[in-house]
Amino acid sequence: MADAAMKNEVVDLLDRYVTTLDQRRYDEWLGLFTDDCYYTMILNEDFVKDNNMVAVGEDKARLAGRIEVGKDVERDLSTHLLSAVMAEARGSEVRGSANFAVIRKGAIVCWGRYQLDLVRREGALRISRCTAILNNDIIHGIIYLPV
Repeated sequence: MADAAMKNEVVDLLDRYVTTLDQRRYDEWLGLFTDDCYYTMILNEDFVKDNNMVAVGEDKARLAGRIEVGKDVERDLSTHLLSAVMAEARGSEVRGSANFAVIRKGAIVCWGRYQLDLVRREGALRISRCTAILNNDIIHGIIYLPV
């Protein structure tokens, strides 16, 4: 269990995570990650089975490339909703998590839970690993942008 100050830091980081995505400020969003980060998007069923059937699994450079292409293809604005933010101290690291839903064109297009492995860099928490666990039954279409 993390103390209140640590949880507030995790809440702030998650708020910045979704705000920068919704406002299409992708360079700032990438700045929330460590240089050696890894981003994964996976269906809950595959996450529970602990298999490697990921929809997206990329390091920071590939994630930046995905965004560069995706921002011109996927132009619809999004709104992220967050709930049930949790923070857990794990030695020198922190595990943060939150439920999420992404709304586009007035409908929820995906929902699930973020699981973040966080480290402190230059006095601030940074994401070393982000796993977006999707509760969707299936992923429709090509995934251009991170959730």
